[in-house]
Amino acid sequence: MRFFILAGLMWLSFSPLAAAEVTEERVRGVEVRVQRLETRVTALERPGAAGRAAAPVIQKEPAVPVAVQFLRKHNVVEGDKFGLNLYLYFQNLSIRTLRSFKGRLVLSDEKGAVLYDRPFAWNEPLLGSETMEIMITVLGGKDRAYLRLLKAKGLTAKLQKQEAVY
Repeated sequence: MRFFILAGLMWLSFSPLAAAEVTEERVRGVEVRVQRLETRVTALERPGAAGRAAAPVIQKEPAVPVAVQFLRKHNVVEGDKFGLNLYLYFQNLSIRTLRSFKGRLVLSDEKGAVLYDRPFAWNEPLLGSETMEIMITVLGGKDRAYLRLLKAKGLTAKLQKQEAVY
């Protein structure tokens, strides 16, 4: 019985020493972490560290979010009606989805003379960096724009005064 009592007393006397060792290990671990943190902070405080920004760069929206390219034209005659189908290629230059856009569609010939200048609006979504082909019909008759477009060579298209809805 004495043996068990002595063993219990010895265990109680060594437990503060064991707790002190655990505390010392914890303090050493904290000191190591603080030292690592200090080295990182001093590296960031150097003058050359300004080039390595942690925040991502915010991309600006383009001033002209939609690019237009003329593809082809096709003369259409149905009975006594005639017209011209214009095929245009629209591209979203921004990374955001356009819900709609509008502006003035200007078609000019290779000399730069404006042949067609009309308001244009598109109300279907155009995803970021997506392209689509749109057909526009110009009816003939008294409109001189039809005849000028029919004869023109080297047409170029522009969408001016653009207003985009994201």
